[in-house]
This record gives sequence, C-alpha cells and structure tokens, in this order.
Amino acid sequence: MNQLIKRYPFAALLFANMILAFNSVLGKIGLETIPTFTYTTSRYLMAGSLMLMMGYFAGQSLVKVKHRDMVIQATLQTVMALSWFYGLSLTQAINSSIIFLLTPIIVYVGSILFLKEPRSNRALSGSLIAFSGGVLMFGAPALGSGTREELLGNGLLLISSASLAAVVLHGKKVITDQNIHTLLGVRFLSAGMGAAVLALLFEQPADITNATTSSLVALLISGTVAGALGLIIFYKALEHMRAEESATLFYIDPLIGTIAATVVLGEMLNDSTLVAAGVIIAGVMISHPVHIHRMIYFQKTSHSKFEEFMHWAKTEYQEISDLVKKYF
Repeated sequence: MNQLIKRYPFAALLFANMILAFNSVLGKIGLETIPTFTYTTSRYLMAGSLMLMMGYFAGQSLVKVKHRDMVIQATLQTVMALSWFYGLSLTQAINSSIIFLLTPIIVYVGSILFLKEPRSNRALSGSLIAFSGGVLMFGAPALGSGTREELLGNGLLLISSASLAAVVLHGKKVITDQNIHTLLGVRFLSAGMGAAVLALLFEQPADITNATTSSLVALLISGTVAGALGLIIFYKALEHMRAEESATLFYIDPLIGTIAATVVLGEMLNDSTLVAAGVIIAGVMISHPVHIHRMIYFQKTSHSKFEEFMHWAKTEYQEISDLVKKYF
C-alpha cells in the first residue's frame, strides 16, 4: 500500500478527499435522531479504535513521538470535532462544505509561516479574497439570510476549519509511516473521550436507543470508511507532497459535499451564501491556478492510473474485511 501511495500521492489524496467529503451529509443524517455529543463520542471512539487496531497489526508505536506533540494533536482534534458536529447541528450541511473551502487557504498561509515553504503574491492575494468570502459566509445569517442559530453554527464551523488546518500542518511534522495509525488512533480516542464528558453532562446516553436505522448506518459509515480509512490514506499521501500542494485537493471535499447536501438532503444555496461561495472559489482559483490545472489534467489523462488505484483500494478493503472476520 505504501509503495502505491508513494507512486501516486496525488491520486491517493484525491481518493481520500472524495471519501471524507461525505462526512457533513452523514453527520447531518446521524444527528437527526442521535444527540450531538453522543454521536461525536460514538464516531470518534469507533474510528480511533479501528486505527489503533490497524496500528497494532502493523507493529506501530508512539516511541518517537514527543508527549507535547501528542497533546497538541489530541487537543486540536478534539476542538475540531466538537465545534464541527455542534456547528453542523445548528446550520446546514451545505454551509459546512462551503466554509471548509477556507481550510486550504489557512493551510497555505500556515505552510509559509510555520513550515517555511515558498510563497507567491498571487497565492497571498487569492488567500485574502477567499478569506473575505469566508467572512461573508459566516455573516450571511446576520444579513437576513438565516437565523442567529445558524450564525453560531457557521462560527463554530469556522473554528473547526481553522483547527483542521492546524492539525494538518502540525501532523505534517510528526506523522510518519511508523506511527500514523497509532497517532491518529490516539487523536481520535481523545476527541471521543472529550465528547463523552459533554454527553454525560448534557445528554441522556439512553437517547441513542431512539435512533433510526438511517442515523445508525450514517454513524457506522462515518466512523469507518469516511473516518479511519479516508484519513489514513490522506496522511500517508500527505507525506509525499508539500503542504501547499496538498491544500489544493481540499477543494474537492467542499465541492462533493455541496453536491451531496443538495442531492441527498435537498438543501439549497441562498443568495448571500451563493455570493460568498463565488468569492471563495474566485480566491481559490487565483491562489492555486497551477494545481487546479493539474487536477483537470489529471482527470483527463490519468484514468488508467486512477483505475489502478481504485483496484488497490478494493483489494485493501477486502483484506481488512477478511482480517476483521478472522479475529472477530
């Protein structure tokens, strides 16, 4: 698996983002009948346990990871998880997809400030334009396009987007092939335990017994395929790309998430949100025209490579299924 991802990191990252893109829709379906913190707890404990199990069978450990780095990763993941799911419960899934367009911009700026990667005036200008779109997106409810509850939800999603960018930038420095499964597992279990405390304080754990089948299925998929599998592929591919390059592929996530929210949930873009989305997309295109062209070129010319990657993904899924059946 490592060799294939190393050979096709762009395709691997694209595949991972396509999987992760459905989390907003899955979360919205799950939160219909499962309390917010209970859903967050279940999702992250499930994904974290699966990652630790994969790390155990891969013989991984955290011996080379500093305690400070583990605390930072766990804290950022917890803030991201809690603010995202609680924000998602207050606003539309389609808003989450658009607001998360700001994540690659934050990753780009962070890669300049903290990873000392090269910068360009074009990218910086586009980043500022995209950021202004994010501010407009956040304030859309206050402009008469929504409720105060949606305003709070959008604000929490902005915090989650910034936390995701921070955890990606920091993870770029500490995640390796020798600790990826285990470190991600610890990160997710920490977020799950943080959510569990809030669930015990503010919710009735028994409420999950009233969950519908669709909510439970959404929770299961979100914790396994759209959680553990997608993130492991994402971080393995990230090792072979610069942070600024990988940031471009974050744009696939909101695009697919927006389409899914429209088709599956029937959500629609209002006027203010549509303008904000247009400003963000304009900033994105100005910031990274080379990588956007590369994405288009990849889609047109690399079908055989992508099919090869998809074949590997199916094989890997079958191996994991056989492993689970063998031990459980």
